[in-house]
Amino acid sequence: MKIILKYFLPKDFEPTQRRIGLRSAPDTARALATGAKFIFMGRSFMYGVAALGNEGGKHIISLLKTELQQIMEQLCCVKVEDFPNYLISKSL
Repeated sequence: MKIILKYFLPKDFEPTQRRIGLRSAPDTARALATGAKFIFMGRSFMYGVAALGNEGGKHIISLLKTELQQIMEQLCCVKVEDFPNYLISKSL
């Protein structure tokens, strides 16, 4: 599979993934700010689906979207791609 993907991705593509127990939108924002290109959020969805079935999964998506929008508003961040500029201190 990796060989097939190699032909479709840019030469400088280096996927960064986080699989460290992310459960909320603040965790997602932190991961994106530190360079993650994608993250795994299975646990949250499993809890939602276990509790409410298909509607639970939809509810989790709604919660995460709302939380992420609130974080972006608090930081005056327009796009998700701008998280590194707002959440990482350049003075360190």
